[in-house]
Amino acid sequence: SYVLMEEKSSVDNMFANISGASAEVSESEKLVTEYKEQLIADKLELDKSIASLEEEKAITQRDISVLRNRLFKANEALSRKEQSKVEYDRTIQELQKAANILIEKEAEDQKLSGSRYIARNVTH
Repeated sequence: SYVLMEEKSSVDNMFANISGASAEVSESEKLVTEYKEQLIADKLELDKSIASLEEEKAITQRDISVLRNRLFKANEALSRKEQSKVEYDRTIQELQKAANILIEKEAEDQKLSGSRYIARNVTH
């Protein structure tokens, strides 16, 4: 009976050790599982953040494209208007030269008329 009790005690100790080891493995598995779940949750948040940034990037690229197009059109319009301004300036200068020539011609004609008038009156 003593032997049986000793064997029973030995078996109980063995089960206790196995149970304790099993509890340690179970606790380790639980920690690994929790850590894995946290990593998965963190990755999902990172995926959401990446998707949001990619969407923002795409919107910004579209905006840049629209702005480049507007800038191109504005530069074209500005170039045409500057060319028109140069043409207006040239036309104004040519008109002023023509007006100066007419004014000089009229002045010469008046001098000639005046001298003919004087000459006619002197001779008569």
